[in-house]
Amino acid sequence: MRDRPALLVVVPETLSREFFDKTSRGLLQDAAVALGGPAMLRVDSFPAETDLDEVQVLVTSWGLPQLGAELLDRMPSLGLVAHTGASIRSFITDEVFA
Repeated sequence: MRDRPALLVVVPETLSREFFDKTSRGLLQDAAVALGGPAMLRVDSFPAETDLDEVQVLVTSWGLPQLGAELLDRMPSLGLVAHTGASIRSFITDEVFA
């Protein structure tokens, strides 16, 4: 098991409690471990000090900064972005689909 997150949840704590019940949080934890990482990491925003090289799954919500080249370059292993809100127009850039 690696020590860096493979599953990153960038959802503010209050929304996280609304979107993910105990069972859902358990499933996210299981998925993180299945991806070879430690328990999932839930944060309110992208932490500048956290190494994101091994993030394979990114779960997002409202208020996320744009996923431009600079941020995506920090997540070279990213394979899935799962959004827990409505429109993704405000933060998804063409680089996400590159």
